[in-house]
Amino acid sequence: MSRRVLLVDDEPVLRRSLERALRLEGYDVRTAADADSAYAILEELTVDAALLDLRIPHLTGDALAVALLHRWPYLDGRILLMI
Repeated sequence: MSRRVLLVDDEPVLRRSLERALRLEGYDVRTAADADSAYAILEELTVDAALLDLRIPHLTGDALAVALLHRWPYLDGRILLMI
């Protein structure tokens, strides 16, 4: 069983590169370009971890992390902020 990861990054090339690298390591990766897309994914699926870019449109990654923890507290300790 592979671990499911949510990857949030607004830069398409970087997002695809990170997704590819994680898939090669055996992760089931779901990607989002912004906070709204991340919320939609989390409404449908449970993820084991979330990787958040610090700079995304309309909301910083750290603010998104706080919002995600408020709504999905099981993610506590499972969020990584990327520079």
